[in-house]
Amino acid sequence: MSKAAKAKPAPVNEGFQIPRITFAWLMASVIVVLLPHVTHLPLWLIGLCAACLVARVYIYQGRLSAPGNRIKRGAVVLMLVLTVVPRWACC
Repeated sequence: MSKAAKAKPAPVNEGFQIPRITFAWLMASVIVVLLPHVTHLPLWLIGLCAACLVARVYIYQGRLSAPGNRIKRGAVVLMLVLTVVPRWACC
């Protein structure tokens, strides 16, 4: 058997990190998209966006691990509650 046949293929996305310039462009684009909406968003949502950006930088630097599925699902449910419930309470 040849060496190529014995070699195991690398798992997809294992150890993959986007280039630094790409990460900088992604962060800049998120900030540029959010800036026009800052005057209309509630303060808690602006703070949440800032916290997400900081967390994303820490994840990129390796200081923080990426959130698991439970945390992601919990965040979605929390955002739904914070967005939908106040609208129902007013009527």
